[in-house]
Amino acid sequence: MSEQYFSVHHCLSISVIPMEQGFELPDHDTFEAEIPEPFKISNTIVQLDLSNARALRSISDDIGYLVDVINQQSRKINLLMAHILMQEDDPQYRHNTLSFGGSRLTFYSSMPLEKKQLLRIKIFLREEASAVYCYGRIIDLVTEQDRLLVTVEYALLREEDRELLIRAGMHEQSRQLRERAEKKHQLT
Repeated sequence: MSEQYFSVHHCLSISVIPMEQGFELPDHDTFEAEIPEPFKISNTIVQLDLSNARALRSISDDIGYLVDVINQQSRKINLLMAHILMQEDDPQYRHNTLSFGGSRLTFYSSMPLEKKQLLRIKIFLREEASAVYCYGRIIDLVTEQDRLLVTVEYALLREEDRELLIRAGMHEQSRQLRERAEKKHQLT
C-alpha cells in the first residue's frame, strides 16, 4: 500500500482509459516515453514559475511594476498551456473527479470496471496550467443508482507529478477555506 496524502473535494477534468485484463505497468523508461510532451513541458513551466515566484518575492518593492508585468506574462503562458493540454483530452474517456490528492482520486463512471483494474489516467489541472499522466488501480467501487463511484490509487506516478497534485490540492483547499470564511463574514 502506498503512502497516504490528504484529498480535497474538487471537480477536475480527467481522461480515464481502462486497461485490459493482464496489462502490466510499464517500466520507468517506457512510462517516461509514454508521457505526452505537453505534459512534460507544462511540468517544467510550473517548476520555473515556482522558482520565479520565489525570486520575485525577494526583490524590492521599487520594481513592483516589473513584477506585475512578469506575472501577467506568466498568466498568459499558463492560459495557452492549459489550452494545449486540453487537446490531450479524449471526450469518450472524459470524467470529472469528486476528489483528488497526492495518493488517490475518486470519480463517477458508467463504464464497466472491476476492482484492482488498472487505468491510464490524464488529470487536467486547469488552475495550475498543468496536467498529470499516470496509471491508477481501482481500490473501491460503490454502485450509486446507475453509475459507479470509483476510488483509484495511483499505481505509477512521477514524484514531481505527485508534488504537483499535492500543491494543487493545497491551493484548492485554501481557496475553499477563503470562500467559506467570506460567506461566514457576509452572514455576520
